[in-house]
Amino acid sequence: MKKTISTVIATLAILGCSPEEAKGPSLVITDSNAKALVTNSLALTDFAEDYSDIGFRSLQDTGTRSATRATESFTFSCDSGSQTMTISVDDSAISGDDLAANGSMSITTAFNNCVEFGETSNGSMTITFGWTGYDGYDASTVSLVIDFDEFETSSSEGSASMDGKLNASISGDSVSMSFNYLVSATETGGETIRIKTTSNIVFNTADAYPSSGAWRIEGAEDTFITATIVANGVEYSVNGGQTVLVAWDDY
Repeated sequence: MKKTISTVIATLAILGCSPEEAKGPSLVITDSNAKALVTNSLALTDFAEDYSDIGFRSLQDTGTRSATRATESFTFSCDSGSQTMTISVDDSAISGDDLAANGSMSITTAFNNCVEFGETSNGSMTITFGWTGYDGYDASTVSLVIDFDEFETSSSEGSASMDGKLNASISGDSVSMSFNYLVSATETGGETIRIKTTSNIVFNTADAYPSSGAWRIEGAEDTFITATIVANGVEYSVNGGQTVLVAWDDY
């Protein structure tokens, strides 16, 4: 399930969001569009898994290089445009030339028409980490918050924008995750929906699919979907109606 950041963003292209336009859900959810919404709404599980690993490795490197300052910014050139990374480190998070056993740090990346690998990105994302039990290589637990602020990306494969927040707790190979965000895309006719967990999504990084969790997708005119993970897939219903099973093979 490991992917590059660009690949994960491409996975989310069907579900984007514009905070300027998305004041609330505007897409009417129906039986005909419900299955696609349910199957794509789990894309953030891969996103959390990638950042729990990629992000912590980056944190080990950039955090120790920033040990002499509480906050430090770096600006990088893209193929075209730029991106600026701002790192905020708790003084107690650094021990000598390495991370302390317990600590926290946040990394905000702001994109300014940054073109890389055929993708153009704007807006920003902030990744906040907390960790315990760091032994010089890995931590026993990691807390992760990813906050998208008017983040937009586009490529020849499509475009997406996101505004919202994801929270995850990682302990060993176990991940527990929640999220709440507004999304819109070409596939939804530019209309918006809200997706939020009602019970944390739980999965093991070695498994292909989550083991438990539930979420709600809200649309216009009080339409909604409730979805629950079961052993062989996801069960969902539209507006409290008949339950439908989407098997894992359909994901």
